[in-house]
Amino acid sequence: MKKKAATTGAKLGQAIPLHGALWKQWCQHLLRIGPSWLYVVVMLSHMLCCRVSEVLALTADDFNLRHRFVRIKPLKRQPEVKKCLLTPVLSKLQSLKKKGVKRKRTRNCGARGSVTFVDHWEWPKPGAYLFPSQRTSGRMKKDAVCHSIVKARKSFDRDIDTTK
Repeated sequence: MKKKAATTGAKLGQAIPLHGALWKQWCQHLLRIGPSWLYVVVMLSHMLCCRVSEVLALTADDFNLRHRFVRIKPLKRQPEVKKCLLTPVLSKLQSLKKKGVKRKRTRNCGARGSVTFVDHWEWPKPGAYLFPSQRTSGRMKKDAVCHSIVKARKSFDRDIDTTK
């Protein structure tokens, strides 16, 4: 007879769906409190129906806005995919390419007090990753994104009813 494994804490791997207005509130929350690149990662993964790892592997050359497609690199033994861009997605991508995401933020820096800075994500030069690593040469890793999402989720103070 097999014993059941003792479970401690919450089950991992189950995402809470954010339907309708909650999704908009979540995106606005990310834009308000998170780093600007996190908002772009979440929006791209949602608009392109991709995993975070696939979004982090994107370069500026993977987007062909003139012919309305994006090239998704192979992941987990899946082939490379060319996805067509719908008109609303295309307009959002053109806006990101033209303006980027820019927010003025204030950070508490101990003895120096509050410091105001501009958090700016901009579209990279051709050949460069959309989300380069801050520490090494190459792209950002999904663990950094997951850590930022967990931090943002803790401060997202909406009551989410998972029964609906």
